[in-house]
Amino acid sequence: MRSLWVLATVFGLAGAAAAQSDGGAPDVRYWPLREINFPVPLDRYTREAVKPTRLHFHVYDRGAWSEYAVKGINDLDLIDAESKKRGFRYASPADGQYDFALQLEYANGDLSPRTADLTPQYRVIVDTRPPLVRAARTGRTGIQWEVVDENLAANGVRIEARWVRDSTNPDANFAGAKFVAVNPRGFTPKAVDQYTWTEMRPGDELEFRIVARDKANQETATPPIRLPGDGNGPGLEVARPGSGFGGTTGDAAGERYGQPTKDFSNTRNLTITSKLQKVTRSGVTKSYLWVRDSSQKWVPAGPVKEKLETIVEDTPSPKIVWQHTVEKDGLYGFIVIPENAAGKRDEDPRAGDPAQFLIEVDTTYPEASITDARVSGTAEPRVEISWSARDNNFDGTPIQLEYAATPTAPETEWKSIHSARLPNTGKFTWFVTDPKVWKFFLRVRAIDLAGNETKTPYGKVVIVDLDTPKATIEKIAGNGAAPKVQQQGSSVLNTGGNATDPPGILKTLSPAPEPATPPVTVAPAKPVVPVPAGGTPSANPPVPDLPPPDPKSPGKS
Repeated sequence: MRSLWVLATVFGLAGAAAAQSDGGAPDVRYWPLREINFPVPLDRYTREAVKPTRLHFHVYDRGAWSEYAVKGINDLDLIDAESKKRGFRYASPADGQYDFALQLEYANGDLSPRTADLTPQYRVIVDTRPPLVRAARTGRTGIQWEVVDENLAANGVRIEARWVRDSTNPDANFAGAKFVAVNPRGFTPKAVDQYTWTEMRPGDELEFRIVARDKANQETATPPIRLPGDGNGPGLEVARPGSGFGGTTGDAAGERYGQPTKDFSNTRNLTITSKLQKVTRSGVTKSYLWVRDSSQKWVPAGPVKEKLETIVEDTPSPKIVWQHTVEKDGLYGFIVIPENAAGKRDEDPRAGDPAQFLIEVDTTYPEASITDARVSGTAEPRVEISWSARDNNFDGTPIQLEYAATPTAPETEWKSIHSARLPNTGKFTWFVTDPKVWKFFLRVRAIDLAGNETKTPYGKVVIVDLDTPKATIEKIAGNGAAPKVQQQGSSVLNTGGNATDPPGILKTLSPAPEPATPPVTVAPAKPVVPVPAGGTPSANPPVPDLPPPDPKSPGKS
């Protein structure tokens, strides 16, 4: 088998990953973007004696390989205009782990490696979510923090500080001072931790913050916390609506502090469920629901501004549930504010305050249709399927291609062409490996993030049996019938015939004068009908005619 040169680099990642020719696991790279560029080493292919004509780019996702793109050797995407690098562009549908492999196709249709032999050459973990971090003052000179990230880097939490006032240099101007990392002796910050400074001098003032970094090199920094402070800090669980987990805020420099959760709905009737993080001893007796649309203005949700609640302090998994209907499709943000029996609650949200939760309401169905299906190859037929699909809320893999015997087949008879949904690239090559499949109809299914789905059959039948039947004569044999023979009586030489008889004519002699016997034509023997196995022979089987006498033997008188 021809050797397969693997992809040289992941554009933008530090260094290059080596090929896993020994079957080992590929190098793992963490990537903070959904878009990844994969340059292809074209100069290596041009040096081969037999050059590939097309390249197949495969992605392993959800337990199966799927063909993401097929391009001619001269039709690759331009990755970098300055260096003129070309290759494949990939957009992941979501964060997570993805394996990649490149497959070469030659002019005679050979693939290297075979599709059944594909193995990962690259493994990329897409992580676009920076760490979630929240921090609060504890006591006069302490801080506590909590970091949440699936891919937190080793030693990915650090403490930073900057001077506000130095008691030993009261006239120093620290305006615009930068944060620097501080490393308390013998202390390594963990994801959930706290630290108290015991050696701050009277008159000192500093600002501290917690910075968290993940393996994709994304960082999140908390807003500054000034120490010393008066009394105990507020604690981690009393952030304003939208701040901390599920919220967004920042200091003057615009540092991130997490992102709100976003979901999709294909109905305008919404159920908003809010989990209570803390219930005080007087319980929760009221709740308030606030909503905003694209105007970014917070308003009470509907005519009912508050809802009565009966949640006591020891209620297990306490929740607040609101029903709300929006008037049109669009992006909406929501905030739920609880109030206890003592009348304590957070302030109403102001313009610019982030939402606790975002919901995109989308009731529109996608547009999708198959535009072409071209068949090639005979030993392993290929169907190059082209389609067109549009929607405002597609994810990275919204397409499903299926086939059935008829375009109106029931749902149970439509079979998927690929194991995992496809990206909306508009093209897919299906290798029809099932020898029993030779004629079928296609359809495309397009599904958006809200769950709206469109199913469109292709109006033309697809036939993949392009072979022409062949035959050659093996032998020719008779059919077994007896030959047709003219029968005459026995003959001797005429010695006493009439003078008018021509000489040498054989005449028939018989004991008594009789008229000459006319020729008799014997019909071919009738075939004997075989008896079926297990049957009973006929009571009157057909009797074959006797064969004619040998014309070379004299007749009997």
